Amino acid sequence: AGSAGRLAMFTQPPGTAQSGVGISPPPVVQLQDNLGNPVATSGVGITASIASGPGGTLSGGTIALTDVNGRATFSPSNLIITGPTGSYTLQFNGASLTGVTSSAISLTAGSAARVFVTAQPATAQSGVAFTTAPAVQVQDAAGNPVAGAGRSVIVSLLSGSGTLTGTLTQSTNASGVATFPGLVLTGTIGPRTLLFSSASIASDTTSAITLTPGTATALEYVQQ
Repeated sequence: AGSAGRLAMFTQPPGTAQSGVGISPPPVVQLQDNLGNPVATSGVGITASIASGPGGTLSGGTIALTDVNGRATFSPSNLIITGPTGSYTLQFNGASLTGVTSSAISLTAGSAARVFVTAQPATAQSGVAFTTAPAVQVQDAAGNPVAGAGRSVIVSLLSGSGTLTGTLTQSTNASGVATFPGLVLTGTIGPRTLLFSSASIASDTTSAITLTPGTATALEYVQQ
């Protein structure tokens, strides 16, 4: 073989990967001369980057050295794509070498990392069920929806006086969404915020909900 002049894919990355999870099995890149012969040179630094995709970042340490066979192996801990789901490709480059682009990787949602409020009422009447039922979506760290039924989500009154009643614990559906119909805020008028939480992941809060007077139930003198 001649001198190293280019890179080639020895092992392509898998067709799918999870956002925030190391790519496994790992891609392997081979040194070649300009005629495609493998070049067995160790210690050459190869750098990986995102070539195409809908956004996101590549992390975990993106440089690998070639071994005695001229191959650079990127372990799962060294290549982690975090970003929106979709199709990505990776680019591998080295000094004075023609780079190579991987085949496509379909990035799917990662592990559940947080709940995110997707529907909330702007106003509510004291003592009357919300006309807009609050709802939350389980998401990964990049904001991708994470499907999965049966995760318990709890709602509580975070700020403002009064009481929150109704079914305060709901389970997610198959899409990872938990909806809270029939919630009732009771108290003096003013702003309130609600907190949604689930075990082992980050919580989220609503923006301010304006509590207005409830339905008329009594008469009171304003002037005797």
